[in-house]
Amino acid sequence: MADTLTVKDVSLITGLTVRTLQYYDKIDLLKPSDYSKAGYRLYSKENLKKLQLIMLFKELEFPLKEIKNLLSSNTFDKQMPLIPIKLSIIKSKQKKNGEILFSIKSLRNAASTDQKLKNTYSLSS
Repeated sequence: MADTLTVKDVSLITGLTVRTLQYYDKIDLLKPSDYSKAGYRLYSKENLKKLQLIMLFKELEFPLKEIKNLLSSNTFDKQMPLIPIKLSIIKSKQKKNGEILFSIKSLRNAASTDQKLKNTYSLSS
């Protein structure tokens, strides 16, 4: 990887749109480290680390304003280990997905029971 990446490169790596990265620049959430002679945004490895945190907090459903305040805070440890946080997100999603799966199975069973009752009563009529 080169010292800097273009906005298109970052978009391809992260899956974020170029427009999203431009918006993050506009609201001062993620400023590029430099601009090319042609005016293209250039991002450093540090920018990518910050973007990883932004994406993580977005996954946790933090509003962009809160993410900006959090990352600009003097008390925020930018070197915090991300693995425990990611593990927490996965566990939370797993629990939520388990609850959704249980609800779907319950609805399916209720519909099946309802259909069996209808079949039973329609046969005996």
